Amino acid sequence: MPCVCPLRGGSPAGAGSAVARPHPATFGPHPRPGRLALPLACRQGFAPHAPCVVRELGQAIAQLQRSLARLTRAAQALLNQDPVLQRRFQLLDSPKGIGQATALAVLGELVVIGDRSPRQLTKHAGLDVVEFSSGTWVHKKPHISHAGNAYLRQALYMSALTAAHQDPYLSAFYRRLVAAGKPKMQALVAVMRKLLHAMVGMFRHDQPYDGARLCPPLGAAAR
Repeated sequence: MPCVCPLRGGSPAGAGSAVARPHPATFGPHPRPGRLALPLACRQGFAPHAPCVVRELGQAIAQLQRSLARLTRAAQALLNQDPVLQRRFQLLDSPKGIGQATALAVLGELVVIGDRSPRQLTKHAGLDVVEFSSGTWVHKKPHISHAGNAYLRQALYMSALTAAHQDPYLSAFYRRLVAAGKPKMQALVAVMRKLLHAMVGMFRHDQPYDGARLCPPLGAAAR
């Protein structure tokens, strides 16, 4: 049976309307994705109906998890049918910060565009830097274009968050940029570009991830 919550003031919903609707305050004015407004509902007198909301949300989450598991199995089956894709999946799974779920997401976005250079792939992911100026007096700080593939960019962002703390080479690279005065987000975008370049190198040379080659220490670079 569908969940029916009373209108504000306790009068039953449905009288004079074709569809019973919960009061907007139940979920807050503008709920953010992934964030539940149940404390707000309880504070405003909807506590008896909160279990109904929790049950409905739990069922929706469980359905999404089942769908995700089915899609993951289907993607794995496709990989098993193609030796090239299977090898590239193994290569993508080699760096710290790129797990199997991220490797599947990245591979799914890259396989449809074919082989590209690091510069082309950076632009495809929307990680290329753009500058804006008008005449001699209007200037804005350089920023990434955000014009490319948002799904690929999101996957790289989550991987860079992990790699910037767990991968010794990318972590040193990230800390070096921050110590030089770069904003943390700008340094993180630089890590995203490094990961993207590493993917191109792994695919071209059929070699697993090598952090020392991607981000050589300063002493080694000087030599």
